[in-house]
Amino acid sequence: MTPLHWAARMQNRDMIKLLLDFGADPNIQDFEGATPLHIAADTVSYDCVETLIIHGANPNIRNEFGTKAIELIKKRGHDKALEKSRF
Repeated sequence: MTPLHWAARMQNRDMIKLLLDFGADPNIQDFEGATPLHIAADTVSYDCVETLIIHGANPNIRNEFGTKAIELIKKRGHDKALEKSRF
């Protein structure tokens, strides 16, 4: 788990933004293929989801279970954050 994954798990939007501003990869995958966006969507943190998307997180990356972050985002009702996606 990277610091960015950890910040997403802790729902720490400020830390996510700081890490991204210092060059963290928003699409890095952990040992299960989850991106920080998968984690933020699963923890129901709209602010974190939005921050990751604004910084280029790809909602279409699949984890090892075949789940896309976009599916979790829609399931959790964060559809509005997707309006800021470049994907």
